[in-house]
Amino acid sequence: MGDSERRKFPRGAVAGTATVVATGHWVGLYACENLSASGALLLGPQRLHRGDVVRLKLHLEDRRPVEVEGRVLREINTPERALPSYAMRFSNVPADVEDALQDVVIETIERQLGHARVRALVVHETELTRRAFMRDLKALGIETAAAASAQEAADWLEDPEQAFAIVIVDGHMEPEQKKAVLESIAETRPSARRLLVSGLRHHSLPHLAVASGHAHAVVTQPWSLRSLAAALDRDVPHSESLEALPHP
Repeated sequence: MGDSERRKFPRGAVAGTATVVATGHWVGLYACENLSASGALLLGPQRLHRGDVVRLKLHLEDRRPVEVEGRVLREINTPERALPSYAMRFSNVPADVEDALQDVVIETIERQLGHARVRALVVHETELTRRAFMRDLKALGIETAAAASAQEAADWLEDPEQAFAIVIVDGHMEPEQKKAVLESIAETRPSARRLLVSGLRHHSLPHLAVASGHAHAVVTQPWSLRSLAAALDRDVPHSESLEALPHP
């Protein structure tokens, strides 16, 4: 895709950081603003010069880092900015990276407009339980994806195009698998709300996970739509039929 087409892409007030490398040498860590699929604004104390070609490793919220090549177009100094700012133009951006950057911008714009998409990943070995969670999450206005194993969950979480604000995990998975899932969430989706599912109200392990910071809340089976909404810190739609649905 040419530069003339890229300039048509919208920009959003996307915040993040960028590790900058020039001619094989680390330059520094910069704040990143005004991101688009074609460029960004960098802010940092280390001096860059017009025409410099650098490698950028972009660190954006709830996304795996992406690497792009960029060229410094100009330095921007304004009284309201404490640090020097540099307008960057990206070049030779792979299609998958371009799509991922564009998704970040679109999601940011949607949040600014109050229409953010909230997505949840349900990780549970039992199909009936997965389907029940997906049904109730949909009733709460949440989009869903499902995984039946730790490996399937890892595939979802490692996909930079997938943004999950919520991850629900089977609290009775094999300990090593559960640990792998929780660690993957912490690495790839650090701001996601993590819920553990327990079949026993007073089972200690899920609650210990909450106490240790590996999860935010425990959902006990059978759950109600109201208890699930409470665990997610969301409002329940006013519908008696939803409350009457059976749960595993």
